[in-house]
Amino acid sequence: MEKTIERGEFLLAICPYCKAEINSVHVTVKEIAFTHYEVSVSEKYIGEWHETSKEVDSQELYETRCPYCQRKLPLYSEREINEFLAGSLIIAQKSEVRYTGSPHSWL
Repeated sequence: MEKTIERGEFLLAICPYCKAEINSVHVTVKEIAFTHYEVSVSEKYIGEWHETSKEVDSQELYETRCPYCQRKLPLYSEREINEFLAGSLIIAQKSEVRYTGSPHSWL
């Protein structure tokens, strides 16, 4: 599901490690698939493989990385990735977070 961004409301995501403003992330997806090949003989090769179709049985988001520093970002779903890129989810390092109020008020 894609979010439509109206003019003027786009906020760039910021990598918590290198502080770069980013509008994309690198995502690695683990797939279990049935891949169909045609194996043929040509003038140059015996057993030349050509993929004819692929049926993905399952997918799992494996990791998400910053496109600049390549550090792993703690984003574990498509929804989290979309929210991060839209600017509605901010990732901060623990050292950047300042707590106010009593130590247990946030529980």
